[in-house]
Amino acid sequence: MKKTLILFSAGLVLGFVFSRAEGQSPPEDMDEVTRQSNAQRIATNKAGMLVLGGWALTNIGVGTAGYLLSEDDEWRYFHQMNAGWNIVNLAIATFGYLGEAGKEPSGFNWLETIQEGEFMQKALLLNAGLDVGYMALGGLLWQKGHSEDSPRFVGYGQSLIVQGAFLMVFDLTLFALNHRISADYMMMLSPNENGGQISVLGTF
Repeated sequence: MKKTLILFSAGLVLGFVFSRAEGQSPPEDMDEVTRQSNAQRIATNKAGMLVLGGWALTNIGVGTAGYLLSEDDEWRYFHQMNAGWNIVNLAIATFGYLGEAGKEPSGFNWLETIQEGEFMQKALLLNAGLDVGYMALGGLLWQKGHSEDSPRFVGYGQSLIVQGAFLMVFDLTLFALNHRISADYMMMLSPNENGGQISVLGTF
């Protein structure tokens, strides 16, 4: 029940933080369309890295305390895995945020903007697939722990399920937001009467 509540609360935080990254005013020309789309994507992904970093720091802190204070062996190993797993998450969040912060919204042309969106979406879908694998591995460890009476495997397995579930919600939420940004950008573009060029809808 506690683990379900943790995931539910994390989902609410994800929705709130990501929603604050949206809401750009309508652009007037193609360069501004492109700049605002890039700015929105960068802001959204930076918010995502902040959420991931917050989750990581919370798990490291709570996990360390839980490991030191828990008397139940399963809980001790659950907290141990949470803390160790999120050291990696914290590194990913840090480098991810710095990478997004170093991008200039006006530094992409229309094609690069489309490619950036597609790359991010593919990466997030790949991550979501890995998240399913983490949960499956956690389930196997949990089952193995019960069959072999191993508190370590049970605790580690439960932790992997929780971490994988959070990451799947996180990755799919960030994918949906990036997909929406890219779709909105594509809707603002259309071939002009000369064929191969790109024009902004509603500016003629």
